[in-house]
Amino acid sequence: MKFYNPKNKEKIGIWDYQAIIDYQRLRIKLEYKTEPPFGDSIYSVKLVFDGGQMNIFPFWIYGRAILFFNNYVVLQGMEIGSYNNELYSMIIDIDTRQYTILDNWYNKYDIENNLLVLLDTFHNKKQVIERKNKFIWFPIFL
Repeated sequence: MKFYNPKNKEKIGIWDYQAIIDYQRLRIKLEYKTEPPFGDSIYSVKLVFDGGQMNIFPFWIYGRAILFFNNYVVLQGMEIGSYNNELYSMIIDIDTRQYTILDNWYNKYDIENNLLVLLDTFHNKKQVIERKNKFIWFPIFL
């Protein structure tokens, strides 16, 4: 098992069978599940906030691009058990212990003027993430 301690505004890629990521007050436990025909490891996710109880994240994620930005963790993933269906970009808010599913899959991340910018280079879409964004947030519980 490999351990990661990313810094703010850092993007990491995970390729290990099991990994633990510690960022701020969140511990993310990843376990390899499968790999689609085109590569990229897919993981199940368990979250532990402030050393408390473990919560199962309701999506599998790609290990290729996990971004840490302030109190957010930005992920790319899909419904559990399915890597041939639609991909999603998701954000976990560490402070509120909630997650949101974005309206699009964004394959690149950037930081402009200290704001998080998500890019879909396939469809030429861009989304700037600010506190005033009107996302639907879901609680992270067992």
